[in-house]
Amino acid sequence: MVEAQNWGYACQNCPTNWGNLDAAFAACRDGQMQTPICISSTDARVGALPDLLVKFEDLEGEFEVERLATNFEAFPEHQGIGLKIGDKEYNFVQFHFHSLSEHFLDGEQFPLEVHFVHKTAAGELAVLGAFIKEGDKNDEIAELIDSLDVVAALEEGTHIVIEHFDPRKLLPETLGGTFRYTGSTTTPPCVADVEWLLLREPITFSGEQIDAIQTVIRGFNSGFDNNRPLQSHNGRTVFRVDAPMSVEHKP
Repeated sequence: MVEAQNWGYACQNCPTNWGNLDAAFAACRDGQMQTPICISSTDARVGALPDLLVKFEDLEGEFEVERLATNFEAFPEHQGIGLKIGDKEYNFVQFHFHSLSEHFLDGEQFPLEVHFVHKTAAGELAVLGAFIKEGDKNDEIAELIDSLDVVAALEEGTHIVIEHFDPRKLLPETLGGTFRYTGSTTTPPCVADVEWLLLREPITFSGEQIDAIQTVIRGFNSGFDNNRPLQSHNGRTVFRVDAPMSVEHKP
């Protein structure tokens, strides 16, 4: 039996009250390195940072799409190295969407934000995020979009399997510059010391694709979106990296 989730995005369990719902969620209220934040491209600092390598290993295969209380997440059949920051390697764990975008860029909020969650063997987290705006249809997301009616009908804690799907293909083959800062998870327990890497350029989904994802998310949340409100910078530095990320394609 799935344990009931005691936080969400509506009424008494909404983000502004997370820190009061459970002692384990205290960081959601008291943490000084919380996510999301508003990013200013002009205020971001250009500076020396550890090299960033994105490894596009062949993950095409079965993906489990799990129904959570407030969202859905997609997990690969086989984990593989997805990010390398300096000498530290992070395995790709799962990806999910937020509606509306959690981060703002130069005061703008986007319809969706996608998070590719990565974790080291020691449990350290890094998230590669991308803003999603309305534009051309994204063919790579079509199979997932076609499955969302089934996902919406799932019981919490259950999943369906999608075959021959590689979510990395949602991203541009040549990845551009990034914004980088240290923050937290955007859901309880709001764990800190998460390395955030946000693509500077949004990716595009069609209006119909955006609507399909938003409809499912809002259906899980009594009509509410699942974006955490902006958090204080608290003196943190956001770095702007203009050079494209290094990408390694492996069979």
